Amino acid sequence: MKKYLWFNSFSLVLSLIIVLSFYQSWDFLGWINILFYIGIVILLIGCVLIIIRGNFFSAFIYSCK
Repeated sequence: MKKYLWFNSFSLVLSLIIVLSFYQSWDFLGWINILFYIGIVILLIGCVLIIIRGNFFSAFIYSCK
């Protein structure tokens, strides 16, 4: 549980830093957009790790031998 709290806190702080650097002022819509982008990146990294760790491509490699 502590790991998820740390990860969420890091994502929120990172999003606030990105909003302040790109938008020059705090804007709620900009913050939501940046949170969405951070969430998509985390989701894509998770999906790639699941595919690699689950040996998804091992059947294709085995069939090519």
